[in-house]
Amino acid sequence: MSKIGRASSAAFLVLAALGLASTATYASTVNFNFSTAQADAASYQFTDVATGLVLTVTPATFLGAAITNQGSVTETGAGLGVLSPADGQPLVDAAGLNDLAVFSFSAPVTLSSLTLNNTDPHDSFRFFHDSDNNGSLVDFGLYNGVNHPSGLVALGTLFPGYVTGKLFGFGALLDPSCHSCNNNEWRIGGLSVAYTAPVPLPAAFPLFGGAVAGVALIGRWRKRRVA
Repeated sequence: MSKIGRASSAAFLVLAALGLASTATYASTVNFNFSTAQADAASYQFTDVATGLVLTVTPATFLGAAITNQGSVTETGAGLGVLSPADGQPLVDAAGLNDLAVFSFSAPVTLSSLTLNNTDPHDSFRFFHDSDNNGSLVDFGLYNGVNHPSGLVALGTLFPGYVTGKLFGFGALLDPSCHSCNNNEWRIGGLSVAYTAPVPLPAAFPLFGGAVAGVALIGRWRKRRVA
């Protein structure tokens, strides 16, 4: 191979290594389990150690399209809840105000399934999504079937096209058609998401090291030819 050809090959390897380091990704499923009792707080943060994905949960209330960030978020062995100013129950409910649990991720994800606990036949939830990626949640609809045995809700099937992003919400709205109960109330026991994570930089080191070694060998070969 000519000197130009060898240099070009080495340069290509270097560029390939740098490209791998910056663009390589891998897909994984991240499961968040909300079952560790902790003190009420203005927000909770959960980090998946394997991928580095961070989820922040904050409390809010909603009325129509208006969303107000207020209250505190709670976590018991049964899951997450919201404690709003007019409510004494650590649940996502509609007692006094319509509670909303806001989920903010550090990177885009696709929601897979939601686990709800402490449900009954009258319970439902409203799903919110920041579809425009402008930091504002929009109510995308009501789901009335949370009282099945597993408590597992397939979000992608219920709200196709609206489950990918960084900001979501799950809320409880007073149901005027329910005469035997005064509000919806439940806890969020878990959430599963699909996440495409970047490959850590060290994964590209072997290729990058080989390219650097190739450049060094070519330099030595050229010096010998000159000598």
